[in-house]
Amino acid sequence: MVSPVVAGKRLVQLLPEIHFWSTVLHSTERIMGGFLLGALAGTVMAVLAFRHKKVEELCYPMICVMKSTPVASVIILLLMWMSSRNLSVGIVFLMTFPILYMNVLEGLQQMDPKLTELAEVFELSKWVRVRWFAIPQLLPYVRVGCALGIGLAWKAGTAAEVIGISGGTIGEKLYQAKIYLETADLLAWTTMILVLSYLFEKLFLGILDMAEERLKKMRVSKTEKPNEVKGIPTQERQVLQQDIVLMHVSKSYGDHHVIQDLSQTFSCGQITCLMAPSGSGKTTLLRLLMGLEVPDSGSIAGLEGRKKSAVFQDQIFGEDLSVYANIRIMRKRKLFESESEKQEYERIKAELEKVGLPGCVDQKVKELSFGMRQRVALVRAFYADWDVLFLDEPFRGLDQSTRELVMEYTRRKCIGKQVLFITHEEEEKEAMERYS
Repeated sequence: MVSPVVAGKRLVQLLPEIHFWSTVLHSTERIMGGFLLGALAGTVMAVLAFRHKKVEELCYPMICVMKSTPVASVIILLLMWMSSRNLSVGIVFLMTFPILYMNVLEGLQQMDPKLTELAEVFELSKWVRVRWFAIPQLLPYVRVGCALGIGLAWKAGTAAEVIGISGGTIGEKLYQAKIYLETADLLAWTTMILVLSYLFEKLFLGILDMAEERLKKMRVSKTEKPNEVKGIPTQERQVLQQDIVLMHVSKSYGDHHVIQDLSQTFSCGQITCLMAPSGSGKTTLLRLLMGLEVPDSGSIAGLEGRKKSAVFQDQIFGEDLSVYANIRIMRKRKLFESESEKQEYERIKAELEKVGLPGCVDQKVKELSFGMRQRVALVRAFYADWDVLFLDEPFRGLDQSTRELVMEYTRRKCIGKQVLFITHEEEEKEAMERYS
C-alpha cells in the first residue's frame, strides 16, 4: 500500500502529460453532459408535473424505481442497450434526473401563493411573474439538487466507465490500475476525480449564486440623466368610472357563512370606508371584489375591464427583492426597459421620502420593520396603474406621527378616486371620508 505522498507525486508526474488531460476531458464532457441533460429534463418534468397532476402520477413510480435501483444494476442493464462509449452519459442522466425532479417539484409546491394573488390583482405579465417571483423562489431548491447531483454524477459516471471499460476515460485508467496493481495510479486518478467533482460543484453553484443575485436586482443605469421628478405618474389611459354593484352575494367556507345575501352599491369617485367587528367578512368582501374569491351565489358588476390596486391585509412582497424592485414591477410590462429605469427610480425614491422612508429604496424588503413594509405597500399601490383601489387596514403598525403623515399622503392620492377602505379606527374613517 503506497502512502499519500507517493500518490501525490504520481499525480504531479501525470499532470504534464497530454494524454492525461485528454482522458480527463473525455470523461468530463460525458459526465457533465449527462448531468446537464438530467438536470434539464428533471426540471422540465417537474414543471409539467406541477401543472398537470396526471404527469406527476405517471412520474411517481418511475422516480421510485430510479431512486431505489442499485447503481451497478442500472449500469449492467444499460450495457445491454447502449455502447460503453456513452454509458456514463446514460447512467449520470438517470442518477441526476430524480434529484432535480424532486427538488424542483418541491420548490414549485412551496412557492408562496400570496405572490400569485398579488400578480393577479395587479395583472402582472407572465414573464414578469416568472422573472421576479418564480425563479428566485425556485433557485435555492435547484442549488441543493445540483450540489447533490454533481457529486453523485462523478461517482456514478466513473463507476460506469470502470464496469463498461470505456476507452480513453478515467474509469479505464482506474480499471487498468486495478489489473496491474498500480496503487499509486489508482490513488492519483481517484484524487483527480475528487478534485474535478469539487471544482465543478463550486463552479456550477457559483454560477447559480450569481444568477440568483442578478435576478433579484433591477439594474438602473448610472449614466442616464433623470428627467424632472414629478412623483408617481398618473394613468396614461382614461380612468374608468362606474359604480360597483353587488346583488345578493353570499360566501361561505364550509359551514361558516361569512357573507349572506349582500346587496350593495359602491359609488364611483368616492372613498367608501368599511367598519365592522373582526370576522364579519370585510376582507372576504375585498377578496371577492379583487377577483381572488368567487361568490357562492349572487353577482358583482362594475369591475369589468377596470384596473385594480391594493394594500392587502397580509404584507405580500418578494422578500429578497429590493424595495425599488417590489414597487417597480407593478408597472413593468417588459423584462428590459433600461431607457426609463433611472427616471422611475428617482420617482419611486421621491415617493418613499414622502412617507418617511428616505434611503431605503435599495434595501431588501425582508430587512424592513412592519411599519416600514406597510408604507412600502402603500407606495406600491399608488404607483400601480389603477381605476379602483382596495385598502385593508393600510395604517396598521404606524405610530401617531407617522400615521398622520401617511394618512395625509393617502388622502391626496385618493381625491376623486374610487377607494374601498377597511379600518377599525373611527379617526381614520372620518379623516379619509372628509376628502372623498
